[in-house]
Amino acid sequence: MNERLRDLLAILLLGDGAVGLLRPVKHNRLWALGPLREPCLWLARRPGLMRAVAAVEIAAGLLLLPSREKA
Repeated sequence: MNERLRDLLAILLLGDGAVGLLRPVKHNRLWALGPLREPCLWLARRPGLMRAVAAVEIAAGLLLLPSREKA
């Protein structure tokens, strides 16, 4: 995978995971549109589960980051 694409994906996962961890209900209701409406509202009613999903997103984002910085 392209390094820039990995970096962008890591940023998206880290940011979305952080918001989902801190404000799970509000974050899910924000995205409750169209075909995502029912799954988002289902998760909004389960903030503990949403926080667990957000923690996995953060972990995935951290795994995508390079292990060492190039000088």
